[in-house]
Amino acid sequence: MDIINDLANIFIKSELRSVTDNFSYCEALYDVLNDEINDNYEEKYNTLLNDILDHHLVVDIEYKFENQEHYIQSISEENPQEVSEIKAKIQDLIDFSEDFDKRCISIKIYKKKALNTDNELHIFNFNEFVKGIANLTNIEFLEKLAEFDLERECVFTSWETITSFNTVLFSFKNLHDKVIPYSSENRNKILDNRNKCCHFTHDSLFKFYPSEFLIFGECVYPELKIKFDALLIVFSLIFISDYSEFHKKDDGTWDLIYKLKGYRLISEIVHINGMGNANSMVLFDIYEWVYNQGNFVDKMGLARNIISIHAQDNSILNIPKSVLKSIESSFDIYLKDNVKQYIEIKNKISEFIITQNDKASDITKNMFSTLKTSFWSIITFFISVFLVKIVTDKSFDGIITKETLIVTFMFLIFSEIYLIFSSREVDEEKNRLLDRYDTIYNRYKDLLNKDDLNTIINTAELKSTDELYINTRKKRYNRIWRTCNILMLCVSLVLFGISKKDGIIEWWNSWHLYSQTQQTQQTQQTQQTPQTQQTQKP
Repeated sequence: MDIINDLANIFIKSELRSVTDNFSYCEALYDVLNDEINDNYEEKYNTLLNDILDHHLVVDIEYKFENQEHYIQSISEENPQEVSEIKAKIQDLIDFSEDFDKRCISIKIYKKKALNTDNELHIFNFNEFVKGIANLTNIEFLEKLAEFDLERECVFTSWETITSFNTVLFSFKNLHDKVIPYSSENRNKILDNRNKCCHFTHDSLFKFYPSEFLIFGECVYPELKIKFDALLIVFSLIFISDYSEFHKKDDGTWDLIYKLKGYRLISEIVHINGMGNANSMVLFDIYEWVYNQGNFVDKMGLARNIISIHAQDNSILNIPKSVLKSIESSFDIYLKDNVKQYIEIKNKISEFIITQNDKASDITKNMFSTLKTSFWSIITFFISVFLVKIVTDKSFDGIITKETLIVTFMFLIFSEIYLIFSSREVDEEKNRLLDRYDTIYNRYKDLLNKDDLNTIINTAELKSTDELYINTRKKRYNRIWRTCNILMLCVSLVLFGISKKDGIIEWWNSWHLYSQTQQTQQTQQTQQTPQTQQTQKP
C-alpha cells in the first residue's frame, strides 16, 4: 500500500518528485499535475484517515502554490478536520493561481507516536529507509534501535511489500503480517549473567545482547545485514571481555575499548565501523557456548584463558575458528577433574556418616559398660560378704547385718548418682554428635549444589535417626539399671529381715499383747461408767 502517493492524490492529481524516509519521519514532495478536484476525494480521505489513526500516525500535508499563502492540512487524533473544509481551502488555492505558477504538495508522516504507543516503526519507502541506515555509523544505528521498548517486540512495519526477516528482538515485516511472539525473560537472565562477569560502561544506554542482532534466514538487504552483523560482533566481544566501553573520537567516529584477562591480559581499541568480518563470527559462537547452558562462570573463565593463548597480535578479533573446539576440549577435561573431586567429596561425606553412626553406637555402648561395671561391683560385694559369712559362721543366720545393709544402701545411692551422671554424659555426647552434621554441611555447601548436598547428607533425617537410636537405648539401660538397683535393695531387705526373724517375732508378740491390753482397759472403763451414774442418784 503506497499511502504517501494516496495522500498526495486525494484532492488533486500529482506526481512524486522526491522522498526521504528515516527513523523519525517520512517526507515526500509531489508536483501538482492539474487544477481540478478529484471526484471521489471524500471516500479516499475517509479511508486514509482511518488507516492513519489506527496506526497512531501524525501527518502534515502542505499545499504550496506560488504567490499564495501555503495551506497545511494536519491529520492526527487530536486534530480532526472536516473534508469539506479542506476541499474548500484547496479550491481557493486553485482559483487564485495562474497557469504558470509552481504548485507542489509536501507530505510529512511523523513516526514517534506510533513507536511510543505500539513499539512499532513504520516504513513507507523501504529503499530510502535502508539507504539512510547505510549512512549511519554503527553507534548511531544502535542509538536508534535503543529508542524501542526492549521489553517488548520491536517491529519495523513496511507499507511496501518486502521480504520479511527477523532476529530474536527485531522484526521487519509487511503491514498485515503477524508479529512473532517475544519473551523478555531470557534476555533479563542473560543480561544479569553478563553483569556478574563483565563490566560494560554503557549498559544503561544499550541493554542488548548478541543474539538480538543475529538474523534468522536470509536477509536480501545487504545494508541492513552489514549493520546487524557488525553489532553482533561488537556485543559478542562485550559479553566475553572483562571490561568494555564505547569511546567517541575527536573526528566523530566511535571506538570500542576492551580488556580481556586470561592467562595473559589483552587490551585493544577497535574501530567499530570496521568490525563485522567473517572470522570474527567465532566470537559469537563462543558467546553462545558460554551463556546458553551450564555453569557460565566456570565456562567464561576457561574461555578467556584459551582465547588469550590463541589471540594473535594482541587482538581477539583474529582468533582462528578452531579456538571454540579447544575451549570445548578444555572444558571436558575440566569437567572430568571436577567429577573426580565430586566423587572424592561424596565419599568423604559418606565416610563421615558411617563414622557418625559408629559414634552413636559407641555412646550407648559406653553407658552399657558403665552399667555392667556398677552391677558387677555390687554383685561382687554381696558375694564376698555372703561367702565370708557362710564360711565363718557355717550358717545362713545373720547373713545380712545392719552394717552390711547400710553399706549396701550406700552402694545403691552411689550407683543411682553414677546413673544420673552417665545419662548427662550421654546427652552431651549426643549433642556434640548431632552438631557435627551441621558443621560438615556448612563446610561443603559452597562446593556442592544445595539440592545435591541435601541428597547426600540429609542433616534433618540423619540427626533424627541418631537421636532416636541414642534416646531409645539410653532409656532401656536406665530401666535395666534402676531395676537392678531396686532388686538389690529388695533382696537386701528381705535377707536382713530373715536374719532378724526372732527379734521380729518377739516384737510382733509384744505389740500384739500391748494391743490386747489396751482393748481390755477400754472395755472395763465402759462397763464402770453406768454403775457410777446409778449410785449418784438420790
